Amino acid sequence: TQGPLVAGDPASPTFQKFQEDLAKMETKALDELHRIQRNYSDAVRKNAAGIFEAGTLIKGTASKEELKTGMDLIQKLKLPTEFGNVYSGNRINQGDFVYGPFVKLLSGEGTQDSLRRLRLSGQYNTDVLDFLGAQKGLPTDLHSVALLVGKFFDQFEPKVASLYATMADRSKSNFSPEDLQQLQLATYPFKPLPASEATLDRIVGSANSLPLAQIGEFKRSGILQTISRFKLTFKGGPAYAMALMDAPRPADSPLFVRGNPPNPGDAVRVIPRRFLEVLSKNNQPQPFKSGSGRMELAQCIASKDNPLTARVLVNRIWMHHFGEGLVRTPDDLGNQAGNPTHPELLDFLANWFMEDFGSAKPAWSIKALHKAIMLSRVYQQSSNTAFKRGTVDYEKVDPANNLLWRANVRRLDFESFRDSLISMAGIMDNSFGGQSFNVTEEPYIFRRSVYAYIDRGNTPDLMLQFDVSNPAQPNSRRNSTIVPQQALFLMNSPFVAAIVQNVVKRPEIVQAVH
Repeated sequence: TQGPLVAGDPASPTFQKFQEDLAKMETKALDELHRIQRNYSDAVRKNAAGIFEAGTLIKGTASKEELKTGMDLIQKLKLPTEFGNVYSGNRINQGDFVYGPFVKLLSGEGTQDSLRRLRLSGQYNTDVLDFLGAQKGLPTDLHSVALLVGKFFDQFEPKVASLYATMADRSKSNFSPEDLQQLQLATYPFKPLPASEATLDRIVGSANSLPLAQIGEFKRSGILQTISRFKLTFKGGPAYAMALMDAPRPADSPLFVRGNPPNPGDAVRVIPRRFLEVLSKNNQPQPFKSGSGRMELAQCIASKDNPLTARVLVNRIWMHHFGEGLVRTPDDLGNQAGNPTHPELLDFLANWFMEDFGSAKPAWSIKALHKAIMLSRVYQQSSNTAFKRGTVDYEKVDPANNLLWRANVRRLDFESFRDSLISMAGIMDNSFGGQSFNVTEEPYIFRRSVYAYIDRGNTPDLMLQFDVSNPAQPNSRRNSTIVPQQALFLMNSPFVAAIVQNVVKRPEIVQAVH
């Protein structure tokens, strides 16, 4: 499961104000969800008899005659197509906690003994069973059973308003099983979500379980966008980070046929959670035993028994400092990859990276690896291509600089380029932490680009023009292109105009001009 980690001082007035305003917005979102849910469930109860009869006729095993009769009934009763998720067979079956007992009547299981067995199973709604038990005679033909379904929901209708009022009351919690069953009937075919249990994640999850038309209606209300914008822009609000948490009861997964989750293989082929066999010591991975196994998976990945991780990481860090990795294919260090240009150096750095030297250099310290590379003589070399050592002209011997005899000249990426402009103008906001910001939105915010907001579904064109990687895909390196839009940005952008205006105001520039 996924949830947020919140960093902030719960005792501060700012934090409390944030929580109060957020709670009001979440209450508004829940009210909107309940309104949409109720409109839909009211229509389902009103048309319960027709839905049951038509849904039974058009079930998956229906004959052509039954299917035609069912479709004709849908048209005759003018049942909306949005009821499809109810009468498609997902609900009208013997396993459904509301419709199930009515379905069983069709097969002649309408005796009092049968009702007692259904009650003992704990699978069905007790209000439904009480209703059926109070009937003098139980029908077995489809139309009569459908009318009985309609009668049940008609009798239940007067309770709906008070049940929704109960759900909206945040002081109501710890519902009894009987109360929950009544709430289930009020919100049918959806699961009830009382206000006392309504986190934003659960509200979103419940909204996503609505039919498509109702999902669209909820999204058009704009409440979720308002909450997201509030979290991003509230001054002094807490910082959020998404985190993964173990499910209460993690379970092993079966093998999926051709990797297709809706098509699992045989249950006997369920494989315990464990690391990859080919990367395990002696090719014998041990089953994970702690929770979901996520932590054990991380420990197996970052293990001395799996040096591939260290080699890949060292190679990528080297690539970001020098423009090219020691292995030129950073996404592939396997049999199909090219040979390292400096294999001994790659082995040395990978081993050194994994070693623990205490306070001098803890194991797996990326910071220490950066420092070691940047303090090396090879990193501090000049980019002068006319450099000669003795009689050797390296520009002729090694024009591609595979031997690292000089520094590679490289273009700045977009974030570094933007930061250099702001720094040159002397207006850099070096404040630490806080909310992210939109780099393309006016008035411009002159903070470091590391705090720029990235929308994975709508990356600004400006970033794409300057080769910012697609945030929805894994990328080991960025492309480097020269396109006209980059020059046009420098000539026409209001952001660049603001930079220039601040540059000419700098004291040293003013002094030089006068």
